[in-house]
Amino acid sequence: MSETKYRIEFNEEQQKFHLDNGTGKLNSHGWFTVMDEATNKQFHVFESFVNRTNKSRLTRDYLLNCVTEFGGFLKNLNEYGYKIQ
Repeated sequence: MSETKYRIEFNEEQQKFHLDNGTGKLNSHGWFTVMDEATNKQFHVFESFVNRTNKSRLTRDYLLNCVTEFGGFLKNLNEYGYKIQ
């Protein structure tokens, strides 16, 4: 059985993440897409990755940079035989 995939969105003003199952309108009401498809587990690992520093305020640019870094992090883990699904 396949785990549900979500679109990870973030609201910079509210400083909150939201997992959209595809029913919400893309990039609306102050939310912007951080990742197009992620499982709950991938989201929790990503959120931990984002919060690895004591950044007082998360920004769009910071989060989008984290997505790029996170991709490299997952690739490195995969080379060691670890896969986060």
